Order: sequence, then C-alpha cells, then structure tokens
Amino acid sequence: MMEPTSNSPRDTTIVDIHRTRERISDAFGGDIQAISEDARKRQEQSGRRTVSFAEKPVETASEAATKK
Repeated sequence: MMEPTSNSPRDTTIVDIHRTRERISDAFGGDIQAISEDARKRQEQSGRRTVSFAEKPVETASEAATKK
C-alpha cells in the first residue's frame, strides 16, 4: 500500500478543508454561534431536504386528541 505523498489528492482535499474552515471562522471572528446560525440559514435557503436526529418532544394524549 502506498503512503500518501504531499501531492496526493487526499492531502490537497484536507488542505482545502482547513482553508475553508479558517475562512469561515475568520469571517465570523471565530464565533461558533454565529457560524452555526449562518450555516442553518444557508441550509434553509438551499431548499434541500435535511435530516435531524434531534429528539422530538413526546406528544401527550390530550395534545393528540385535540389534533383529531
């Protein structure tokens, strides 16, 4: 198995990922909350379907009855 060299596509991809992360971080002064909010907005604007693994609140019996 060949070891990756500094010119391998994997290395350039990783370098690109780090540059992008740094550019985004600099644009928001390193504020992770601002970065996250911007990502959420861009995700919504994209129109693409997204998946959330966040737990949904449990519906009570009375809430379910009022929906019928």
